Amino acid sequence: MMQKSEAVNLIDIRTDPNKFLKAIFDGLIYDGFRFPVSGVDGCVGTNCISKALVVSPPQLTSRISFHLNFMCTPGKYDGAKLNLKIDKFHLTARPLANQALINAAGPSLLTARESIHINRNTPWGRTENLAIFAGSLGTTVVNATTLLTRIEGYTQDYMRLAANGLKQAIATTVGINAGSLDITWDGSDKTFD
Repeated sequence: MMQKSEAVNLIDIRTDPNKFLKAIFDGLIYDGFRFPVSGVDGCVGTNCISKALVVSPPQLTSRISFHLNFMCTPGKYDGAKLNLKIDKFHLTARPLANQALINAAGPSLLTARESIHINRNTPWGRTENLAIFAGSLGTTVVNATTLLTRIEGYTQDYMRLAANGLKQAIATTVGINAGSLDITWDGSDKTFD
Protein backbone atom coordinates (compact mmCIF):
# COMPACT_ATOMS: atom_id res chain seq x y z
CA MET A 1 0.00 0.00 0.00
CA MET A 2 1.27 3.46 -0.93
CA GLN A 3 2.10 5.83 1.94
CA LYS A 4 0.30 9.18 1.96
CA SER A 5 3.63 11.02 1.49
CA GLU A 6 4.39 8.88 -1.58
CA ALA A 7 1.00 9.78 -3.07
CA VAL A 8 1.75 13.49 -2.58
CA ASN A 9 4.97 13.08 -4.56
CA LEU A 10 2.94 11.82 -7.54
CA ILE A 11 0.86 15.02 -7.79
CA ASP A 12 2.24 17.61 -10.21
CA ILE A 13 1.92 20.93 -8.39
CA ARG A 14 2.35 22.88 -11.63
CA THR A 15 -0.65 21.30 -13.37
CA ASP A 16 -2.87 20.70 -10.33
CA PRO A 17 -1.91 22.98 -7.42
CA ASN A 18 -5.37 22.63 -5.81
CA LYS A 19 -5.07 18.83 -5.67
CA PHE A 20 -1.56 19.14 -4.25
CA LEU A 21 -2.70 21.62 -1.56
CA LYS A 22 -5.69 19.44 -0.64
CA ALA A 23 -3.31 16.50 -0.19
CA ILE A 24 -0.81 18.35 1.99
CA PHE A 25 -3.33 20.47 3.97
CA ASP A 26 -5.75 17.61 4.75
CA GLY A 27 -6.56 17.97 8.46
CA LEU A 28 -5.23 21.53 8.84
CA ILE A 29 -6.57 23.22 12.00
CA TYR A 30 -5.43 26.41 13.70
CA ASP A 31 -7.00 27.85 16.86
CA GLY A 32 -10.32 26.14 16.22
CA PHE A 33 -10.39 27.10 12.53
CA ARG A 34 -10.60 23.91 10.44
CA PHE A 35 -9.75 23.95 6.73
CA PRO A 36 -11.90 21.24 5.07
CA VAL A 37 -10.82 19.62 1.81
CA SER A 38 -14.46 19.16 0.74
CA GLY A 39 -17.92 20.56 1.43
CA VAL A 40 -19.62 23.91 0.93
CA ASP A 41 -18.41 25.66 4.11
CA GLY A 42 -14.72 26.36 3.67
CA CYS A 43 -12.24 25.01 1.17
CA VAL A 44 -8.61 24.17 0.58
CA GLY A 45 -6.78 25.04 -2.61
CA THR A 46 -5.07 28.13 -3.91
CA ASN A 47 -7.83 29.97 -2.00
CA CYS A 48 -7.96 28.49 1.51
CA ILE A 49 -11.00 29.34 3.63
CA SER A 50 -11.68 27.80 7.02
CA LYS A 51 -15.01 26.30 7.96
CA ALA A 52 -17.13 28.86 9.81
CA LEU A 53 -16.33 29.27 13.48
CA VAL A 54 -19.68 30.43 14.86
CA VAL A 55 -20.08 32.48 18.02
CA SER A 56 -23.28 33.46 19.81
CA PRO A 57 -22.55 36.66 21.71
CA PRO A 58 -24.95 36.91 24.67
CA GLN A 59 -25.53 40.61 24.04
CA LEU A 60 -26.82 39.96 20.49
CA THR A 61 -29.71 38.01 19.04
CA SER A 62 -27.68 37.20 15.90
CA ARG A 63 -24.79 34.78 15.61
CA ILE A 64 -21.51 35.64 13.89
CA SER A 65 -19.51 33.50 11.50
CA PHE A 66 -15.70 33.86 11.42
CA HIS A 67 -13.36 32.49 8.73
CA LEU A 68 -9.59 32.54 8.38
CA ASN A 69 -8.70 32.99 4.72
CA PHE A 70 -5.49 33.06 2.70
CA MET A 71 -4.26 32.57 -0.85
CA CYS A 72 -1.58 29.90 -1.25
CA THR A 73 0.69 29.27 -4.22
CA PRO A 74 2.88 26.20 -3.95
CA GLY A 75 6.30 26.82 -5.43
CA LYS A 76 9.43 24.75 -5.73
CA TYR A 77 8.99 21.22 -4.40
CA ASP A 78 11.71 18.60 -4.66
CA GLY A 79 10.49 15.97 -2.19
CA ALA A 80 12.58 17.47 0.63
CA LYS A 81 11.88 21.20 0.40
CA LEU A 82 8.66 23.06 -0.37
CA ASN A 83 8.00 26.77 -0.79
CA LEU A 84 4.51 28.06 0.00
CA LYS A 85 3.72 31.65 -0.94
CA ILE A 86 0.94 32.96 1.29
CA ASP A 87 -0.96 36.15 0.40
CA LYS A 88 -3.99 38.04 1.68
CA PHE A 89 -4.09 36.31 5.10
CA HIS A 90 -7.10 37.74 6.94
CA LEU A 91 -10.05 37.02 9.20
CA THR A 92 -13.59 37.57 7.94
CA ALA A 93 -16.66 38.17 10.11
CA ARG A 94 -20.21 38.15 8.82
CA PRO A 95 -23.68 37.46 10.22
CA LEU A 96 -24.35 33.71 10.27
CA ALA A 97 -27.47 34.25 8.13
CA ASN A 98 -25.22 35.59 5.36
CA GLN A 99 -22.94 32.58 5.67
CA ALA A 100 -25.97 30.34 5.13
CA LEU A 101 -26.76 32.27 1.93
CA ILE A 102 -23.17 31.89 0.72
CA ASN A 103 -23.22 28.16 1.46
CA ALA A 104 -26.49 27.77 -0.46
CA ALA A 105 -25.89 30.03 -3.47
CA GLY A 106 -22.30 31.31 -3.38
CA PRO A 107 -20.99 34.77 -2.51
CA SER A 108 -22.69 37.87 -3.88
CA LEU A 109 -22.41 41.64 -3.69
CA LEU A 110 -25.15 41.66 -1.06
CA THR A 111 -23.41 39.17 1.24
CA ALA A 112 -20.08 40.93 0.68
CA ARG A 113 -21.51 44.20 1.99
CA GLU A 114 -22.12 42.67 5.43
CA SER A 115 -18.70 41.00 5.56
CA ILE A 116 -15.78 42.70 7.29
CA HIS A 117 -12.10 41.79 7.45
CA ILE A 118 -9.01 42.29 9.59
CA ASN A 119 -5.36 41.40 9.05
CA ARG A 120 -2.17 42.18 10.91
CA ASN A 121 -1.81 45.51 9.09
CA THR A 122 -5.38 46.83 8.87
CA PRO A 123 -8.17 47.05 11.46
CA TRP A 124 -11.70 45.66 11.09
CA GLY A 125 -13.80 46.50 8.07
CA ARG A 126 -14.23 49.28 5.63
CA THR A 127 -16.25 52.04 7.25
CA GLU A 128 -19.37 51.39 5.15
CA ASN A 129 -19.17 47.59 5.54
CA LEU A 130 -18.60 47.90 9.29
CA ALA A 131 -21.74 50.04 9.62
CA ILE A 132 -23.78 47.56 7.56
CA PHE A 133 -22.36 44.62 9.56
CA ALA A 134 -23.23 46.31 12.88
CA GLY A 135 -26.72 47.23 11.65
CA SER A 136 -27.40 43.65 10.53
CA LEU A 137 -26.54 42.52 14.06
CA GLY A 138 -28.82 45.18 15.57
CA THR A 139 -26.02 47.07 17.27
CA THR A 140 -23.76 50.10 16.80
CA VAL A 141 -20.36 50.23 15.12
CA VAL A 142 -18.72 50.93 18.50
CA ASN A 143 -20.44 47.93 20.11
CA ALA A 144 -19.65 45.66 17.15
CA THR A 145 -15.98 46.69 17.19
CA THR A 146 -15.81 46.15 20.96
CA LEU A 147 -17.39 42.73 20.55
CA LEU A 148 -14.89 41.72 17.85
CA THR A 149 -11.77 43.05 19.55
CA ARG A 150 -12.27 43.00 23.31
CA ILE A 151 -14.77 40.20 23.79
CA GLU A 152 -13.79 37.80 20.98
CA GLY A 153 -10.15 38.97 20.97
CA TYR A 154 -9.78 39.31 17.20
CA THR A 155 -7.32 42.20 16.94
CA GLN A 156 -4.37 43.03 14.73
CA ASP A 157 -2.15 41.52 17.45
CA TYR A 158 -4.17 38.30 17.22
CA MET A 159 -3.55 38.28 13.46
CA ARG A 160 0.21 38.74 13.99
CA LEU A 161 0.22 35.74 16.33
CA ALA A 162 -2.07 33.81 13.99
CA ALA A 163 0.38 34.19 11.09
CA ASN A 164 3.08 32.47 13.13
CA GLY A 165 0.68 29.92 14.60
CA LEU A 166 -0.72 29.04 11.19
CA LYS A 167 2.82 28.55 9.84
CA GLN A 168 3.44 26.02 12.62
CA ALA A 169 0.08 24.31 12.00
CA ILE A 170 0.80 24.12 8.26
CA ALA A 171 4.28 22.68 8.89
CA THR A 172 2.86 20.04 11.25
CA THR A 173 0.02 19.09 8.89
CA VAL A 174 2.30 18.97 5.85
CA GLY A 175 4.72 16.79 7.84
CA ILE A 176 1.92 14.32 8.59
CA ASN A 177 0.68 14.26 5.00
CA ALA A 178 3.88 14.56 2.98
CA GLY A 179 6.66 13.50 5.31
CA SER A 180 9.39 15.64 6.75
CA LEU A 181 9.83 18.73 4.56
CA ASP A 182 11.73 21.96 4.95
CA ILE A 183 9.02 24.59 4.32
CA THR A 184 9.93 28.10 3.20
CA TRP A 185 7.60 31.06 2.82
CA ASP A 186 9.49 33.02 0.13
CA GLY A 187 7.37 35.56 -1.71
CA SER A 188 4.65 35.73 0.97
CA ASP A 189 3.12 39.19 1.38
CA LYS A 190 3.14 41.46 4.43
CA THR A 191 -0.04 39.87 5.85
CA PHE A 192 1.90 36.65 6.50
CA ASP A 193 5.52 37.68 7.13
